[in-house]
Amino acid sequence: MAITKKLSSVLSIKQKIGTEHPYGWLGAFDVDELNEFINEVIAAYRSVALQEPKNYEKAWNELEAIIHEWYESALAIANPELEVAFTQIKQ
Repeated sequence: MAITKKLSSVLSIKQKIGTEHPYGWLGAFDVDELNEFINEVIAAYRSVALQEPKNYEKAWNELEAIIHEWYESALAIANPELEVAFTQIKQ
C-alpha cells in the first residue's frame, strides 16, 4: 500500500509532508495520530485480504471509509471554525 509505505518513511525520518503532496492532508496529524491511522489502515487492509470474494466489496468500502474519516478530520483540523465545533462536541 503506497500510502502506508510513504507514511512509514516520513515518520522514520521525521519529515513533514508538503501540502502540495496528494497526501498533504496527513500533515494535520502528529506522529502518534499518524501511527494510529497507519494501524487502522493496515488492519482494514488485512481484513480485505482475509475476506471471501463475495465480501470483498464490503471490506474495501470499510477501508475507504476509514481513510475518508481521517481525511475529513484533517479538513476539520485545518479549518479553525470546524476544529472549534468538533472540540465542543467532544466536551
